[in-house]
Amino acid sequence: MMTTAWENRLSANSLVLADGGMGTTLFSLGLDRGIAPELWNLERSETIAEIHRGYIQAGPQIILTNSFGGNRARLSRHNIGDQSSESE
Repeated sequence: MMTTAWENRLSANSLVLADGGMGTTLFSLGLDRGIAPELWNLERSETIAEIHRGYIQAGPQIILTNSFGGNRARLSRHNIGDQSSESE
């Protein structure tokens, strides 16, 4: 079986870096408590893209999306569960 570059990196026990705290960054940019961060994917998509560009420039091997809570059950807590497919 052929291994991938990712599997090689993990098996080498080398340091793997992921991007920073999306939630903390969004709060510092004005996201109000109680608002679903995933809404910014729709309403402030350029801000989300800029955050990811900054993470990429910092050099992580893993970039996480702003979709952790982008599912119907989680978004229903904010009364926007019907928008789950839009915010992913």
